[in-house]
Amino acid sequence: MKSVGGTPRFYPKEGITLRRRGSWAWTEMLFDLMVDPQRWLREYHVRSNVESGFSIFTRDFLAPLRKRIHRRRKTEAFARTCDYNLKQACYARHQEGLIAPWMNT
Repeated sequence: MKSVGGTPRFYPKEGITLRRRGSWAWTEMLFDLMVDPQRWLREYHVRSNVESGFSIFTRDFLAPLRKRIHRRRKTEAFARTCDYNLKQACYARHQEGLIAPWMNT
């Protein structure tokens, strides 16, 4: 990943050391975490949020996209995204009392 310009962001497990076992990128990542933990965690959570989104999609929509034509695949993916967003809005309305302009009271 480092060879193509990426920076690794893996949450370190308990009991790790700075001893390099393979890639310098691992040690550099740990140094970045020690120097500015808040910035590192902000960057890490961008990745973790994306992964949780992918996890939700694979859990909610067990079947892969079925359409073969590119335009129809995009439409199917968009429909799944809308489904997920509507579910989240319903949860927020129920739990937090959120009222959006498009929701009837």
